[in-house]
This record gives sequence, structure tokens and C-alpha cells, in this order.
Amino acid sequence: MNKIVSCQNKDKSKYCMGEFEITPDDFTFYEKIKVPPPTFCPTCRMLRRISSRNQRSLYLRECSKCNQKIVSVFSPESLFTVYCTDCYFKDDWDASQYSSEYDFTKPFFIQFYELLQKVPQLHVAHTNNNGENIIFSNYVYRSSNVYLSYGVVRSEYIYYSWGSENGNKMCIDSANFTENQNCHEIVSAQQNYECSFLTRSHRCIDSHFLFDCLNCSNCFMSSGLRNKSYVFRNKQLSKEKYLEELQKVRKDTYSSHKELIKEYDLLMQNSIHRYASIVNSYNSTGDFIFNSKDVKHCFSIEDCEDVRYGQINTNKLVNCLDFSMSGRAEESYEFSVAGRGNFRTLFCLDVGDTNEITYCDGVNHVSNLFGCIGLKNKEYCILNKQYTKEEYFQLKDKIIQHMNTMPFVDRAKRIYKYGEFFPIELSRFDYNQTTFFDLFPMEKSEAEKEGYTWYREKKRKHEATVSFNILPDSIVDVSDSCINEIFPCEHSQGCNHICSGAFRITDNELSLYKKLLIPLPRLCPNCRYFKRKDRLLPWQLWSRKCMNKKSPIFNGPCQNTFETSYAPERPETVYCEDCYKREIL
Repeated sequence: MNKIVSCQNKDKSKYCMGEFEITPDDFTFYEKIKVPPPTFCPTCRMLRRISSRNQRSLYLRECSKCNQKIVSVFSPESLFTVYCTDCYFKDDWDASQYSSEYDFTKPFFIQFYELLQKVPQLHVAHTNNNGENIIFSNYVYRSSNVYLSYGVVRSEYIYYSWGSENGNKMCIDSANFTENQNCHEIVSAQQNYECSFLTRSHRCIDSHFLFDCLNCSNCFMSSGLRNKSYVFRNKQLSKEKYLEELQKVRKDTYSSHKELIKEYDLLMQNSIHRYASIVNSYNSTGDFIFNSKDVKHCFSIEDCEDVRYGQINTNKLVNCLDFSMSGRAEESYEFSVAGRGNFRTLFCLDVGDTNEITYCDGVNHVSNLFGCIGLKNKEYCILNKQYTKEEYFQLKDKIIQHMNTMPFVDRAKRIYKYGEFFPIELSRFDYNQTTFFDLFPMEKSEAEKEGYTWYREKKRKHEATVSFNILPDSIVDVSDSCINEIFPCEHSQGCNHICSGAFRITDNELSLYKKLLIPLPRLCPNCRYFKRKDRLLPWQLWSRKCMNKKSPIFNGPCQNTFETSYAPERPETVYCEDCYKREIL
């Protein structure tokens, strides 16, 4: 029988679900890995994980070891010791030198945070298996030529993007995309070639301004297409007529491009929306789920089985709950950014190749650790101190009992016993530096009311060298010398987008703009990111009824219900799977 539980954040957090269900399958899982059931709802658990992750806020500072200038997710004012990639991966230091004895007079989380302040941190989340030109980026793995992009895996020539998963090449201003090439402004898209402004569209070629289209080529400003060519504004044309109409659009000019974006926004709003994108998957709920089985309340998931409450995977997960951005894992719980292979990884952040570890951060090739940071090739350690196997298990049991009798209590009186992820209050980053802020924004007053800290960004002093007013309207007429200029952002730091005020155009970026006939952008990368984010659905679900008013099955309004990431207050028309297929396919 399902159990209804009140979240500790009920009436304390803007995004809290209030009450949530714990299913028999959940209880079976908790029993198997020997953890208590959660006291926070799935959304609050997710927000806690992504509040530990600074993905997009980059700063110039010095390496704490070699004093070289570096780009880092840690601001110059941060109290943490920060190493550049070369220093961090050298063999001349060992995180075990910062070990601590466990102190039963303090809560565990306080002791962990004290250790965190001692152990050197990697300046950005890069592995040492990347190619060249990745300095201005973060969370990059097996990739090269990545600039101001984040969450990039096995890709190259990626600019101003987020969530480049596996096999993308030469993509700009995109989000949540896989195996695309020569694309611009694609969101939730797979296997497209030489396209721009695609949303929830896959396997398209030389197409622009499409929503919910599949296997299309040479199509423009259309939605709901399947296996089509030469469709212009949802009308089938001959090849000759299509090219003639496309020539009239002048999508190469900025003046025309602004109107096209308005038209595209209206097209998406007025289209029929499928309640969720779940493909070749059985018994699954969430969105953007492919080739999976028994996946519940998950988002951007592929090739997984028996997983729940997760977001984004880059390799197969089996029997896992509560994860955010993970590689291969099994029987793991409450973890964020886990690469390679992990078994029984519990309450961990930025780990890889692990076996039976608990409350760890930045450890790799390890097993049987508790409360450790930055260790490599170690086992049977607690707070980075080495123990024998017998000593380790005895002390681990005592610490778990101590966490329950002396829990950490945050400023909002939330209680953290054994079985809860790291408190947001002990994050290495302030709220507005984290993925929490990026995906679930709040004003400064709202965040502080919920007990979160706010980083005071310094005014950026980038001075533009040229005005857009003197540039040609068409990208065709733009000179290659523009890569030497600094352009002003139209927002002029007057927005809530961490606006940089000014920005540059790179040579590869300019080449793609010219290839796809896209005018130069007028907004800086940060402002473009937040504008693009509106085309991504949130990692949340709402129970809703199909909006089809003329269902042939019910002889009137459809009565089917579903869980969807389209909030009830949104303007889109959302259909159940049956009604959607009748209308679109």
C-alpha cells in the first residue's frame, strides 16, 4: 500500500510538492540498500542535489597551488582551496593528508563540511581525458573545442550550450540534445543535421523553425510533421515552390529573424502538444524517455530499467532512485554527477567507478568509503582516514546511529538524519550560482526567505567596441573581421540573466551562422540561455486530463488522465497519447 508523507519543506518552499507518495516498490528498494525512507518530496530531493552543483557561473581566479590564472566555478572570494586541472591530477598530493578523526560531539554534516573546506577542489568539473580548447566550460567529458558550454559528453565544437549528450558536432546555442551536427538553437532534439530552431524534433535535415517533427527534410515553420519534405508553414509544396517561398522569407536578416521568432513562439503555443515524449518505453512516466522500462518520474532518460525520480543519464542505470546527471550505475540512491560505473553509491556527488560508498564527494576508483572527499584508489576510509576493514564497518555503524541521535538542523528547522542528501545550507555555492537557480528561479528575497544564501555578482566591465547599428542587416554581408570586435548585449545588464553586458563572436560560430543563414545574435550567451530555457519543460509532473474536446471514444471531451510536465496554467493544448496519435500520426 502507498504511504502518503508530508515533506519537511511543506509551506516552506516555493517548489515543494507538499505531500508525496512512497510506494511499495520504493520501500522494497530502501530496505534492500538499508536506508530509511525520505522525509523530503521528490522535487525537494532533486533541488537539494542540483544545489550542490555550480554549472554555469564561471570566474577568473588563481590556482591555490601554482598561482596560475584559471577559470573556475569558485569565485575569487570563495574560501575553498582550488586547484587547476594539472595540479589536481598530479601525484604529488593525496587527499588523505587532510583526514580527520570522527567527533561524536558534532553532527556528521558539520564535520563533512569542515573537511570539504580543507581538501583541494578541482577548479571546474573536467576529467583529464578531454581534447583541446575546453577552458571556458564545465562538466565536460571526452570532448574537445567546447566554449561556454556545460554538461558536454563525447562531443566537439560545442558553443553556448547545455546538455550536449553523446555525439554532437558543431552545435551552437542548444540544450538537451544528442547526435546532432551543424545545428543552431535546437532544444530537446536528436540526430538532426544542418537545422536551426528545432524543439522536440528528431532526425531532420536542412529544416528550420520546427516543433514536434520527425524524419523531415527541407521543412520550414511547421509542427507535427512525420516523414515530410518541402513543407512550408504546414503546407505541402513542390521542391521548386518551397525554395521559392523560402527565398522570400529572408531569414538571413536580423529584422526578419525577430519576426520569425515571434511566429515560431506562436506556432509552438498553438500546436497540439503530446503529454510527454516517451518512446519505446514500457510502464514509464516523466518526459524525454527512450528505450527504457519501469522508469517513473524521470526526465531525459535512455536505456534504463527500474529507476525513479531521476534526471539525465549518459549510460545505463538499473534499479536506482533519486539521481541527477549520471553515468552507469546500479542499486544507487540520492547521487548527483556520477560517471563511469557505480554500485551502491549513496548520497554522493561528483564520483566515478565506485562500490558501496556513502556521503562522498569527488572520489574515484574507490570502495567502502564514508564521508570522504577527493580520494582515489582507496577503500575503508572515513573522513579521509584509513581504517582496517573491521574498524571501518564498526565505526560506520556508530556514525549512522550518531547521525540519528544528533542530526544536523538547518536555519529553517529542517532535520537531516542518516538517509538525507547534503543540506543545501552546506553547499559550496550560493543559490544563484547553482543549477537550482538556473532551472527553478527565485528572486533574491524569495531565496533568502527559504534560508538560502545569495552571491552578489560584481558588475561586469566588458566594453563594446562596435555597435550593431553599423552592421549589415544580413549575415551574408557581415565581414569575417567581426570576430575581432566586442558586441553590446541588448539587455545591457538590465535583466535577471547574469547578463555579461557584451560578448564576442568566434570564427567557428560565424561560419555556422553563414552556412545556415542566421544573423548575428544581439544578446549575450547568458541572456540567450535563459531565453532558450523557456522551450524546455521543467523536471516536474502534474496530473491532468486530456484537452481534446471531440474524442471519438468518449463522444465528446476525452476523459483520459496522465502525468505531464505541462503545468495546468500553461496555455498549450495538451493531448493524451491516444488523441495525440489520432491527430498527428
